[in-house]
Amino acid sequence: MRNSYMHIVEFPDGEPVRAFTLLSHSQSTDPTSPYYADYTQAYSDKQWLAFPYTAEDIAANLETSIQISE
Repeated sequence: MRNSYMHIVEFPDGEPVRAFTLLSHSQSTDPTSPYYADYTQAYSDKQWLAFPYTAEDIAANLETSIQISE
């Protein structure tokens, strides 16, 4: 199966950049899974997921990080 992701980035004058993303199909093909129709319904309802785009947004939404060094 090929994944279809959509990304929209807004650059409004004088305002912070806003980014949104949406997976056009659901996360599971198992009809008994709660994720079976989640993104399909969100797509139908035009409910885009706000996506952290700026360094400040990323820092505010950071869940975990890994420091890689040589």
